[in-house]
Amino acid sequence: MKQITVQFTFHSGIKRKLFRNVRLTGSWNSAGQFSSQWSEIPMATSQDEAGCDAFLASVSFDAAQQGTVFQWGVLADTTATPNTWVIPTEIPDENSDQRHRSFTLRPQDTQQHYWFATGRRFGAQKYFTESMVPGIRFTIWAPDAQNVEVAFAPFDLASGTPTGYIADDGSGLDLGFGPFPLFPRGAGIWETDLKKSPALAGFADFQERLYMYRITNEQGVVTYKTDIFSRNQVGRGSTNPAGAHYSGSYLELDGIVSCSVVSDPDLVTADFNDTGVQKQTLIPASDF
Repeated sequence: MKQITVQFTFHSGIKRKLFRNVRLTGSWNSAGQFSSQWSEIPMATSQDEAGCDAFLASVSFDAAQQGTVFQWGVLADTTATPNTWVIPTEIPDENSDQRHRSFTLRPQDTQQHYWFATGRRFGAQKYFTESMVPGIRFTIWAPDAQNVEVAFAPFDLASGTPTGYIADDGSGLDLGFGPFPLFPRGAGIWETDLKKSPALAGFADFQERLYMYRITNEQGVVTYKTDIFSRNQVGRGSTNPAGAHYSGSYLELDGIVSCSVVSDPDLVTADFNDTGVQKQTLIPASDF
């Protein structure tokens, strides 16, 4: 019997150890055929590229089931509650409160992923490979984009007051650094690729750099957009240039539209009054 093997990955998205005894369950039987009686198998613990716990399991489906829609979910034990359903996302149906994932069996679609928390999924994130030194990966959701790059702006207080903004005509760019391309990964998601951009191999080289996404939209127009998943924005004021050239100060610039700032997700400020762009009181989040 020909088979199509699908790998399922449940990403915790959190550094803390939240889950034990994690199991994959879905609408198929032991022969890999659709069944209303859901089967259940254990998932192996691993670490994903974000440095968080991930849980993996593979299922071999009967290739004759190609085109069938299957549902799946994940059960786990937590500290407070055993045998907990850990898919909190409801299906896209306003008349239903069911919480499971669905996919159509196809030979070309052999990976299924779910992120319990997405705080380390999108934006500028540490990216772990076999090296112990984390690189960086930029991820954005831009379903209608024709092209996406991440571009950078200078922030050198010694040379004058930075603007903290990149206009749609490209003024404000750091011409000596980047840009780096993002590539479509499906479902409207775009990501940088370390293999194609080796300069992304060191997260520390990017920490506190200012960036925006250069997006060629559906109409073919190039615009620069802030990162809505950013942990820090350079703007400290209320001015919105609306894509036009801006020669003012980042101190007057609206943070909502300003450049984003690469921030280490594993560090927090020890002093709540440390509100500058370049933080002075960073400590490990585990020590907070």
